[in-house]
Amino acid sequence: MIYSDGIHVVSDIGLEDLHTYCQSVGIKRCWYHSSSKHKHYDIPKRKRATFFVDHPEVKQISGKEIVEICKKLEPPTGFEPVSSD
Repeated sequence: MIYSDGIHVVSDIGLEDLHTYCQSVGIKRCWYHSSSKHKHYDIPKRKRATFFVDHPEVKQISGKEIVEICKKLEPPTGFEPVSSD
């Protein structure tokens, strides 16, 4: 599912779902924060006032809930991906 606090957009399914959704509604990839601890898209200021009206499929939640969803998708601390060599 896609969630927003009216400023940020996240997915509880994963990044591929988030990228696909944002691309489908015209939120540009340049608004994606990949270097942030919590991966998300920003909603452009000009779209914020009508975002939930224009996108009723998005569940409105608090900023705190956004962070909780992002934390669930982060790899555990000290996680090292296994090489497939």
